[in-house]
Parts: sequence; structure tokens; C-alpha cells
Amino acid sequence: MATLSVPPPKGGSKNHSRYPPKIGWDVGVNKVYVHTSMLSMALRCEVRPGPEFLTRSYTFHSNRHFQALQHYYTESSCEDPAYSLMIRGKIRLLQASWITRGATEAEHHLSRVGIVLHSVAAKQRLASRLPPACVSLSLNEAVPGKPYELYNTRAGRACLAAMGFSVMEMGLVRVEMQHHSHGGEVQELFLGDIHTDWAQRTQHRPTGYQQPLQNAMVRFSHCN
Repeated sequence: MATLSVPPPKGGSKNHSRYPPKIGWDVGVNKVYVHTSMLSMALRCEVRPGPEFLTRSYTFHSNRHFQALQHYYTESSCEDPAYSLMIRGKIRLLQASWITRGATEAEHHLSRVGIVLHSVAAKQRLASRLPPACVSLSLNEAVPGKPYELYNTRAGRACLAAMGFSVMEMGLVRVEMQHHSHGGEVQELFLGDIHTDWAQRTQHRPTGYQQPLQNAMVRFSHCN
């Protein structure tokens, strides 16, 4: 096992602006198999309806388990971290999509969702968006900088839905290998699109894609 640690921003430098304060997350180091084991990550700040500003990375293992880190920010340059979500679950590939050419349909099961708040202000902003019951159950005990469990298999998902959280994007998967003119290769992971209406996200069945993520394990292998 290895620890995936995300470095903190340093003095507002653009080179570090996408990364929130350090978070420990245990991930297994696996050989790369297309569709079954990869570490895929966003290379830029993404904008989702809401608006939401985030960077994300996903680790897929050959035993079908996955782990994800989603880092949320207060503005579109991703320089001011608000909170991070740590997600664990399992994904099962089903069959080729009848609607989206080249895609594979899949189903997922969440096992755990944790949150790390990066400031008191971020905690207050998030609390203002949630029903009072979710604040008392989920956020009152959360301390900035420390992981707090939002969801496990024994708890309901009502508070996750109130946050606009969903991983229905896992319902549609596509992997492509991109060849560059200089001879390098990059493996890209496409996940399903996100519904523009928060209230519909937990029921949305994607038919399109978000911006692709790059498989860091394949991309970095060409630097040796």
C-alpha cells in the first residue's frame, strides 16, 4: 500500500494553485490494465453547474474497487480550496452502450464518503447549503483539516444529495489511448456527464462525457 498525499498551495503560486492542503489516502499500487486498474487525474480546474470548481482523481483497481478524490474550490482558478471529498466504492462493467458509441455501461456501489474542510469559512458556506438535519448530523463535528465521515453503508444518502454529490458519472465509461507526434502515449478515461440540476443528479443516466482524465501511471511510464 502507498499513501497518496496532495501538497498544499505555496504562496498562491500558479504551479500549486490546484492542490488543497495535504490529505492522506491509502491506495493500492497495481499494474496497469485497461478498464481495470489505473490512476486517472484531471490536469486543470474544472467547472460544473452550480457553479462548482474542482479537480479530481480516481484510482481503479483490478478487483473492481475504486477510490476517488474530489477537491472543491471557491473560485474558477482553483486557488482557494474549500473542501475535499474522499470516496470509496466498487464498480462493475456491464455491456456496450446502446446510446453512446464506444462507451461501456457500468454500475457502482458506494461504501464510504469522507470530507475534509479546509477552513472555517468553507464549513459555514457548506452548512448554509444543507438542511438543518444534515448540518447537525454531518458538519457540527467536522474540524477543518481533519477527515470526517459523511457516508457509509449503514447511513442514508440524503445529505450527500443535498450537497449535489453523485457519482452517477460511473454509469458510463470509456478508455482511449492517445498517441502524440513526439512518440509518447497518454491513456484517457472518459466518465459520464453530470446533470446541470442538482436535484436530478442522483437519478441521471449519462449519455455524454465529461472532460477526459489522464492515466498518470501510463503517462509517467514514458519518462523513464
